[in-house]
Amino acid sequence: MRALSILLLLCLCAGVGVSLWFLTEEDAPPSPPGPQPRADAAADHVGEPAAFDQILPVAVAQPSDPAAPDAGDEESRTEALSEADLNTGPRVQVVRGPLQQPVADVVVFYVSEADAQARQRVQNLDLQRFLWPEQFGAKLRTDANGTTRLPATRRPWLVAATADGEFAFATVPPGDRTVQVPLEIDETVTVLVQTGEGTACEKAPVALLQHREGEREAATLWQMATDRQGLAVCRHFQLVRPALRGPPESERFAAALAMALPVPVVKVLPGRPTSAETVRLQMVPHTSVQVTLTDHRDRPLLSPAGVALWNERARDWKGEFPIPGGLERPRQQKPVGAFPVTFDNIGANAAIRIAARFPAASRGAMSEPHWTSHDQKEVLKVRLPLGPELALVAGTIVTADGRGFGPGVLRGCWWSAERPLAECQVSTIGDGQFDLVQGPFEGTAELWLELRADLALDFPVEQAQGQNVHPEPTTVEVGARVRMQALRAGERREVGTIVLGELPPICSGIVVDDLGAPIANAEVKLQRHEPPPPATPRQPRNGERQRDPWRDLPLLQTRTDNEGRFALHGERPTGQLRVRADSNLHFADSVPVRGPGDLLRIPLVRNGILRGRVVLPGWIADGSVTLTLRPQDESLRERDTRSVGLSRGRGGRFVLEPLRAGRYDALFVVRNVPEPLAVIGDVFVTPGECRDARLRLLDLSQSLFRYRLRAVDQSGRLLPIDGPILARVRKTDGTIADAGFRWQRGRAELITGSSLAELIAFAKGCEPQALTLGPGDHDVYLRQLNPARVNLPGLRGLVSNNHRVRVSVILTEDTGFPQWLSGTDQRTGENFTFPRWELGKSNGAWLGLGDEVDIPIARSGKYEIVLRIYATDSERSQQLSVPLGVHELRVDSASLAAVTVPIDSGKVLETLARFEQPNQARGAPQGGQPRRR
Repeated sequence: MRALSILLLLCLCAGVGVSLWFLTEEDAPPSPPGPQPRADAAADHVGEPAAFDQILPVAVAQPSDPAAPDAGDEESRTEALSEADLNTGPRVQVVRGPLQQPVADVVVFYVSEADAQARQRVQNLDLQRFLWPEQFGAKLRTDANGTTRLPATRRPWLVAATADGEFAFATVPPGDRTVQVPLEIDETVTVLVQTGEGTACEKAPVALLQHREGEREAATLWQMATDRQGLAVCRHFQLVRPALRGPPESERFAAALAMALPVPVVKVLPGRPTSAETVRLQMVPHTSVQVTLTDHRDRPLLSPAGVALWNERARDWKGEFPIPGGLERPRQQKPVGAFPVTFDNIGANAAIRIAARFPAASRGAMSEPHWTSHDQKEVLKVRLPLGPELALVAGTIVTADGRGFGPGVLRGCWWSAERPLAECQVSTIGDGQFDLVQGPFEGTAELWLELRADLALDFPVEQAQGQNVHPEPTTVEVGARVRMQALRAGERREVGTIVLGELPPICSGIVVDDLGAPIANAEVKLQRHEPPPPATPRQPRNGERQRDPWRDLPLLQTRTDNEGRFALHGERPTGQLRVRADSNLHFADSVPVRGPGDLLRIPLVRNGILRGRVVLPGWIADGSVTLTLRPQDESLRERDTRSVGLSRGRGGRFVLEPLRAGRYDALFVVRNVPEPLAVIGDVFVTPGECRDARLRLLDLSQSLFRYRLRAVDQSGRLLPIDGPILARVRKTDGTIADAGFRWQRGRAELITGSSLAELIAFAKGCEPQALTLGPGDHDVYLRQLNPARVNLPGLRGLVSNNHRVRVSVILTEDTGFPQWLSGTDQRTGENFTFPRWELGKSNGAWLGLGDEVDIPIARSGKYEIVLRIYATDSERSQQLSVPLGVHELRVDSASLAAVTVPIDSGKVLETLARFEQPNQARGAPQGGQPRRR
């Protein structure tokens, strides 16, 4: 019997174990499908594996170029990844060439952003982001299909791939997916710096520059000091180089010595693509300059300052490649104390000037020219005194127990009676000494300097066992006020010893939310009511808000502790006072302060935070669609309307805040389209986190339509035109609204919520083309018209060749089009405007050497003809108009006969006489830019 009981017990335990095993198997995540990392991958790891749970999110770039390939729609729409997806690492496929051929046996480096940043801090490096995987990451190799699988992660990997002189860098999102990484030709710029004798120069500062046509200065793309062999190597220059804007000939690249030299050392180099040849720069004689800032009596200054140095001769250099100001004008920050500032790499035998700026003074100090030495080992020492218009306040700051307050920083403010003049900052050295450079205040007979600081006090606490321990330091706000006569220019004012003491309380209290919970780290300010003076009353203009009469008082600001409590200390200011509290997650509010030592309670209503997700097509640019939450109460719309631009990143998730509680309408607006794409009414917002079921997942991918246009001639060739496109949009109330789009070098893209587009395309010298199109790619044929020929008999002889003449024509009839057209680029948000001559209302042409002129017009009709005569042969000189009346002009006429317009020679001669010939220099700008039509 006993054996039977034991047997039954064993069977029962086995059954429980099997049940638990089945439950465990059902709950366990499935094994990841697809190929796994090689078993020997661990041998290829560089350093320690990345910490997966500490990876920070990285924004995944989306294509913004209209010509860029469309991103994968499915990846951009992906819902929050499931646990099974997160337990499977992403796959990377390395491809090459226009056919995207997979590349086998490619080294793939990967690292998390957080891990790379931590390693960079430990190694004290400053590398570009695309260098992180190679420098800090682990590595794998691709298989025969060009694919490798990365470890599972919840945040993106930074990935780099290298193979046979090619390189690729990408950010790979987490989850079970395959990301193609295309290889590009890897470009490297190598700069060698040597002396004239061929000796390598170590620690020579080198910069790579880019200059675009029309820009005043070049931009610094990369900067580095040379190694022991005199080399500075810029790897992966194709990623350092910005994207091409405009034609290739509009930009140039160069390498330069990043030194303040009388004649910059620059060498132009090919930049797109760059050359594999080493760029050689020759070092020139250079030295160092040591600058000591002093007061008017040559006593070294303790105050911090910004110090700049530049070479006088560099201003006169007119080389072919403009140098960035930061290279020829180095700057340094002088620390607190009587320390000099040293500038290295300054050209020898050069005239230099030095300037200094101080935090509390609008003006600084400027030196006379100083000449550097021929000897590179000789350091030029310069003492730079304060300017005569500045004053200096100096003294010593101590605590109540007599210890010097230093090194430290105090908040300060200058007062005249009860009026704050300017805030400042006072920095002390170890024994509490300070000096403060300050410009004199005009119209003040007496000043007060108020200082504040947070003093950490360490109080021993008696424990139950009778032992003293030291808890976290307690911070106490201390301060002092110093009374003095008005400052005079060129004066050093000694104020002696300033003792910091505890400040009397003004008020204290607690900040809570609408549920009564305390709010930590809320900003609390004391404000005073200061209405505008009655002598200058002014009503606010349209759209202008009334001036807020409440002003923050300097130094009377604090933040709440973890329990939401605060206290403000100091001398109680006069006037009507209030305390205002604000927090990022709450709406600001205030309560009045009526007496000293008031105990206040400030309730703040929590912000409403609306979260949701909108799915957009894969080809749309981020920010092209905006979600606007508009209050249903019209009186609240100006204050409480909030908007957020939608993107495809993070699966289209958005956060809209801060929102006041109430009822709203959600409008989805496409940039540059007057009618909303969709409207969701009665969205109810409550304080705190709130969600609307209709916005949890709203798919707009099928509600947007893209039209891509190409302007062509009768042979089907692209017309590289720039001009307007008028779209007729039917609104929900049945009315028609005009929307402006544009050609850009013969191409245009329109995104609307309508599956049918009514368009009118314009181009100079072409007939306006009315179109009704469906979504997709379309060639738009623009028929070029013969211009109207106008004969102006005797005009060129009257004005001579010394005067520029523009013949303008303005259609007197209504074209049926707008007088002007404006719009916003749907991808970039750039605003543009087209005047009336772009829409066929007017046009013009320059008079040549004869009396006939061909004027391109868009339609036949009656035109007012106006002569615009310029004072000289320059288009920028002064102009005067001579009307010639209204005449019938015909466009695209079979006959080329000109329309003869008689000239009133008396009016033309009178107009020429009005130009003051002695005051009109040939080609000098007079009267601004001319109107061309």
